Amino acid sequence: TVVCAQHVLKGFVAGGGDSGLLGVPMEFLFKEYQIHGGRMQVYMAVAVSPWALKPVIGLLSDSCPIFGYQKTPYIMASLVGGLMAVLALGLYGTSLTLAELVSCLFVAFFAVSSVDLLVKATVSAQVKKVATHGPDFFLFQWGGIVVGMIASALLVGPLLHYWSPRHCYLVALPFMALSLWPALANHLGEQPLPPEDRTGRMAANWRKHPEMFMLAVFMGLVLIGIVIATLTLSEEK
Repeated sequence: TVVCAQHVLKGFVAGGGDSGLLGVPMEFLFKEYQIHGGRMQVYMAVAVSPWALKPVIGLLSDSCPIFGYQKTPYIMASLVGGLMAVLALGLYGTSLTLAELVSCLFVAFFAVSSVDLLVKATVSAQVKKVATHGPDFFLFQWGGIVVGMIASALLVGPLLHYWSPRHCYLVALPFMALSLWPALANHLGEQPLPPEDRTGRMAANWRKHPEMFMLAVFMGLVLIGIVIATLTLSEEK
């Protein structure tokens, strides 16, 4: 699970967050739309903004279990959406409208940030049970991410030079799909909640942590508003 979700997906595919096979080609794609300077930075910021949605993702997964599972369904849903977005970027590239391009990038990074958060939360809880393994585990986790980032940096340059930005997404697609396997096989070891604990969790979280609840909702609404406004303006232009 850690190898697929952290080393491969976050390290290799996303270059540690906003780079790699997903992030580096963005600048070249936007240049083909004759977008430069500050306007390009706005679109790139919107594309990687799902990393700021982690509080909302965590709140949603904790408050609204699906069939009793708090993490696996959200991992699966975000990955399927991300794979479809990356496939569209790889097949169509700049044939997409600007709004469609930014939307696909947003969904792709949303998949990476969601999987990163939910897998980390599950694995960290398991590591806490055996505290002596903590340092070794985090060394393994971040060491693999760094190796993935280096491999991605070595690969993305030749892909851009000899092929095109959209080919980076086609190469990323099978590596991204690897994260589906541990989710489907439930290698996270997630157990369904008892039926009596599946309802009323949103209200319970509000009562226990009202400030954090409101802050997460506020951040989510503001960010979604910015994304919608940016996409709307891009269509007008």
